[in-house]
Amino acid sequence: RERERERMLSMLQEATAGRERRTAGAWRSSGARFQSFSASLSCSRLRRVQALLNYSNKQKSDGILCILGIDSRYNEGCRELANYLLFDLYNQTNIDSDVTDLPEEVFDDVIILIKSESVHLYCNPINYNYLLPYVAYWKNLHLHCLTVKEYEDEELAEEFKITSFVNMVQDCCRIQVPYSFQGHVRTFDMFIVEKWPIVQAFALEGIGGGEFFTMKHEMLDASEELWQVYSSLDPVSLEVLITEDLAAFEKQWDSFFSNFDIENSSSILDLSEAQSGEPLASRYTTYSWKSRQMGCKLLHGFQQQCSFMDQLAGGMMPFRTYFSHGLITSQITEKSSLFSTHRQPFVLFGCHSTKENLNSYSFSFPSEGHLVRNTNNRGGTARHMVVQCSSPRGPLACSRTYFFGNTHVPYMSKDSNQQKNDDFLVLPQIYIAVVEAVLASIRCYVETPSIKIAKEIAEDVFLSTLDCYGLGHYKAILRSKLCFLIEAVNSHGTIISLESHSSKFLIKTASMTVYDIPDLTGGKGTLGSIVFSESFLESKIFLKEKDGTMSTDNNYIILSAIVPRYVSWMVEDAEVKLSEEVQQILKMKEHFLGTLLVGGDSAYIYSGSSVARPEEGKLLIFSEGILFIHPRSGCMTISKNHMAALKYYDGNSPGVVGVLIIEYKKSLLPHLPIHLHSTSNCLMFALMPGSRIYKSFYAQVMSAWQKMGKSGIALKICQRDQLSEEQKQLHCNLEKVFEVQSRAKNEERSHLKQFSADMLELDVFVQHFAVSSMSHEPVRRSDLPILLQQPSSFSSESDDQNKMVITIVAGLPGSYKEELCTYIVNLTQEHGRWSVYRQMLDNCEPFNYGQIHHFLSSVLEAQRNRTVRQSVYSRRKVRLLIVTPGYTDVIDVVQAIQMHPDPEVQSAFVIGAVTTCIDPQCSTMEHRLLFPKLLDQCSQGVVSNVVFTSLTSEQRHPLLVHLQKLIRVANPRTAFILAEKGAVTRNADIEMILSGSSFSEPFMLRARYLMFPGWWNGKFRSGPIFPQMTQICIRFSCSLDKARFVTKCKALKNALKSSPFCGNTYHIRAQLKFSDSEKRFEICHNIQTNIFTAHPLEDGPSPPPLQGDGRLNRKPLGSFVVFIGCMLKEETMKDWLRQCARQKLMKKPLKTFETLTKQEIKNIHIKRHLELPPPGWFYNGNQFVNFFGEKSDYHPLMDTFIEEYLLEVNKDIEKHNAEVEKQESQDLFEP
Repeated sequence: RERERERMLSMLQEATAGRERRTAGAWRSSGARFQSFSASLSCSRLRRVQALLNYSNKQKSDGILCILGIDSRYNEGCRELANYLLFDLYNQTNIDSDVTDLPEEVFDDVIILIKSESVHLYCNPINYNYLLPYVAYWKNLHLHCLTVKEYEDEELAEEFKITSFVNMVQDCCRIQVPYSFQGHVRTFDMFIVEKWPIVQAFALEGIGGGEFFTMKHEMLDASEELWQVYSSLDPVSLEVLITEDLAAFEKQWDSFFSNFDIENSSSILDLSEAQSGEPLASRYTTYSWKSRQMGCKLLHGFQQQCSFMDQLAGGMMPFRTYFSHGLITSQITEKSSLFSTHRQPFVLFGCHSTKENLNSYSFSFPSEGHLVRNTNNRGGTARHMVVQCSSPRGPLACSRTYFFGNTHVPYMSKDSNQQKNDDFLVLPQIYIAVVEAVLASIRCYVETPSIKIAKEIAEDVFLSTLDCYGLGHYKAILRSKLCFLIEAVNSHGTIISLESHSSKFLIKTASMTVYDIPDLTGGKGTLGSIVFSESFLESKIFLKEKDGTMSTDNNYIILSAIVPRYVSWMVEDAEVKLSEEVQQILKMKEHFLGTLLVGGDSAYIYSGSSVARPEEGKLLIFSEGILFIHPRSGCMTISKNHMAALKYYDGNSPGVVGVLIIEYKKSLLPHLPIHLHSTSNCLMFALMPGSRIYKSFYAQVMSAWQKMGKSGIALKICQRDQLSEEQKQLHCNLEKVFEVQSRAKNEERSHLKQFSADMLELDVFVQHFAVSSMSHEPVRRSDLPILLQQPSSFSSESDDQNKMVITIVAGLPGSYKEELCTYIVNLTQEHGRWSVYRQMLDNCEPFNYGQIHHFLSSVLEAQRNRTVRQSVYSRRKVRLLIVTPGYTDVIDVVQAIQMHPDPEVQSAFVIGAVTTCIDPQCSTMEHRLLFPKLLDQCSQGVVSNVVFTSLTSEQRHPLLVHLQKLIRVANPRTAFILAEKGAVTRNADIEMILSGSSFSEPFMLRARYLMFPGWWNGKFRSGPIFPQMTQICIRFSCSLDKARFVTKCKALKNALKSSPFCGNTYHIRAQLKFSDSEKRFEICHNIQTNIFTAHPLEDGPSPPPLQGDGRLNRKPLGSFVVFIGCMLKEETMKDWLRQCARQKLMKKPLKTFETLTKQEIKNIHIKRHLELPPPGWFYNGNQFVNFFGEKSDYHPLMDTFIEEYLLEVNKDIEKHNAEVEKQESQDLFEP
């Protein structure tokens, strides 16, 4: 035990000595782990959990309790909640190397209690640095944490944890616990919870609650409700989905394609459906994926299963095995209610892909007898196959139809008019119609979330596309064979009703199937079925237009777009030989494409078709045309005779992708693969910067092609403004491909940018989704470009110049915010007129909107009513200064200004900057527990400056350093100003405080919208003040005794109590008279710093600008004392004040012989012992002696002397008592 203690002390010393490597790693961890992490997202996740307490269908609870580590016996449900709120901080696969150095019991030493509008967090000073980057932004955060020095006392640390836990839950009756984690439901047992160590400690006498936790608090299970919260996507979970799940999903498809690409054409014919579904190599680390889902500490059975999955990941991971073992580790079987048959993976060839076979397909028993060579309805080679891959424990799924055989014949000469038989084009044309229909339905559903309308649009687009291909005779037949579906899927692959509110932030799958397509060209039976589906995510921002109407701004991303929509392989010998023949012809010296200029280098081909994507191949450029050799589709020849125009664009920069743009004639269509056909008849070849063909094109091709040839076509160098919108978009997409390729080859595909080449709108969508996922509250249309970080054409700077600027100064009582206000006004009064709003000294009313509204209205009215004589004076610009009262949250003041009922008044003012004053010496109630609203008064998006009003000469003071670090995390872009007792010394600091535009900066506006949803229309709730802080104003008419008052004030610091702080007084302000002076004094006393100030008030009225708070018909202030503290009682404060006044004289009791003290008797003796004794007595110098020899120490007449003394003394007492009776009895508080 002693060694363990020494180890702990050593670790603490390292922490305090400034091991910057570890601390810096902790501060950076939030940004390093997730690109999409933000303060607003952290707050959004917390609000989603808090919403369960506010809007749950079940009986309302008071809080959700999350206990980590040994204190909850490593409960996985609690760890799962902590990982959600702290962004996988407790996921072992993501933990930083610095964190692994910490003992588990130290790192897991965390308790979180989530209430409807606040959060309590217990931690220790070691894991504090790792937690802070995730929690510093939480609204109404109450941090229970010891300082490093206090934590060295092990017994004190344990007692503090228990008392913190007791204090957290003291006002909660019903508490929920995340008892189970996703996929592993356990029957809730509150007696198991009672056995958790920290819960058991609750019953300890003295430091605990004194009784069993479950007897005092009703316990409920919050697991299932929390799982719904976890399933809702936000920017970080979307990032994880893309960089991990989608990457693994893509690997499965890559493995599938490799099964065909490594085979030659004849070998493809012998592939069976079973073999095609078993890719040869797929490295997918299921164990790490499962660790993230299960919260790291897997149960024993699942460790064994995941160990097996790890073995598969290291070797062969078949296509179906990926799916089936995913179900096993999720405890889902084919008979389970969670299993969806139409989301299972399948591969079916040709005519075997009938509706019956699709619906009865079992991925566990694929067909070995259906080969590519024997699944044509006419007994030959299959013309297509239908494929689907699904993530077994996730929402991703997509299906495709791929083809065997080309849809084009390479152009060989004018004399050769070979064209593909129409029989081979029917299925590809129907498939493209299906793709167009699904994509149109997704666009429609995002705009109008109606499955009915989306289905109608899908059918209309499908049928109209058939008409475009001349397949009108298929319309009547295929209309009845269509099946269209849109489904929402949660993070575990479970289908959720689209009508459910929780489906908004879920992945959705749109699919269309055309079953049993008949062969209308003379064949028997059916050609098979066509399938296509995409997984997409929508984003919707609600907007408030200028006219007050509501609208939406929508966006979406198709996640499965990374999977090629159209692929075809050459399988017939005739196609392969034809492609080889073309290449042989072009090797001759003379042929239809002229002489070779550049040959054999890699380039990309691209078109505007919905099924096209940039595809790499070999490009050969001739004097009269182009040959492009595609690895799957073979040769494509494009003669200049088929070109209508030939352009080249390179952005006038060697770092920009060069594109060769061919606008072709319709005569080229039979010689071009159908998936490259586009309505614009445009084809684009991309030459990547730095590549050999890029350099060769400039050296050998450009000059030759700029000359008019036999075809009459010459190359034209064009600028960007000469490109069509489609061409600009295609070029932009190719730029993204180049950007991805330019990254280091050894860089893992874990960055969102790596996926932008396949998901072309990913960057735009992520920006949109970052806004829409924060809240359902609408935003102003004019602010949307700023929220989406787009360039805005509208600027309000000129309008704001004509408005009156409001400067807001916030701070807790005793933070010197009033002194800063006075200092600024006095310093700048020559440059403008000030109207100042601040709470009167005797005003203890809580902040309300009405006072601000009245103040703004009165200022505007006064501005309008200025007379002509004051015109010169009024040229000085009017500014407003608002000092927030008490413990007011700054966002409430901002909302009050924004929500003025008079639009004219509202438009006359603009907030310039918000500054918060903080006195570090009175910022904490105890340990590291901050005063309520202190951190909220430093919120990003609202506060531009933080002024520290003490310890300015000790800038390395631990308390100041600690606060600055905390506030820097909570608001990284705020400016720190040092101003001792509110006196600002630098001109630059004054300029920042008086800035007229800081509050309106784009980054500030965006942060406000994301951090405080609904702020602009007054709908954001700032939450209550806890612990409850009260302000009590006590009035009286008598003067106080100065010595007594000062002494009593100074003694209040020693009377401060620890949590729950009931009865603590933290600040006193007063106006009163002392008994030794006729002057009135303004008193300010800070209990924590024990600084007492008394300023004499000058006779006469105070300047109105510094005293107004919007109240009318004010009476003279008189004498008063305002007590600010925690749950104060008026009677207690009155009793305290009574002791500060000169005390009333009391009646004295008459003296008797029995009540005389020995000292009084002695004094009587000393005074009269020399008087003559009676006859018969004499004094021998030491004693009194009589004739009989009797001796006495006292005078023989002592009794007489006492009686005389009593008569004299009682006479004075009676006189005193008579005077007391004449005095009126007046209490300090009586008028």
